[in-house]
Amino acid sequence: LISSLGIGRTFQKLKPFLDQTLLENVMIGALATGINLNQARNKALEMIDLVDLIDKRHHFAKELSTGQRKRLELARAMATEPKLLMMDEVTGGVDQKTVPGLVRLIKKLNKLGVTILTIEHNMKVIMDISHKILALDQGKKIAFDKPKTVQLNEKVIDAYLGGVNATSS
Repeated sequence: LISSLGIGRTFQKLKPFLDQTLLENVMIGALATGINLNQARNKALEMIDLVDLIDKRHHFAKELSTGQRKRLELARAMATEPKLLMMDEVTGGVDQKTVPGLVRLIKKLNKLGVTILTIEHNMKVIMDISHKILALDQGKKIAFDKPKTVQLNEKVIDAYLGGVNATSS
């Protein structure tokens, strides 16, 4: 398991256990660390509270909105106590009113000492949560720097906004 290496993971396509409660879903993540059932329950409650879903802990995952399911995914990943959290499109598929709350949550996780590695197509989110950005074009690194520097990089502008030097796929 990647969790034994200190790596947590969330997925673009959400896969909660729909007929399980939030508490049960997050306990599954906690149990992956080798702790006992009581410790897993306590860890799960802590993580559910961290993602602001404590009032939904006994609700089935199928009853949640997409934004709440994204938070559930984050709680389950955090229950493994990762040092690195890899996230795939964490704001994908949620309404725009939900995005700022997810951004605040990601920043909170980072302040807790978790390194965040994300793939995200919402550039406002990327600019807001990132300390450094790696920009790729056709699988090759074209920039790696602070967000504002990458945003103004000519190669990045060409590749991502279709400038004269952009390659086509």
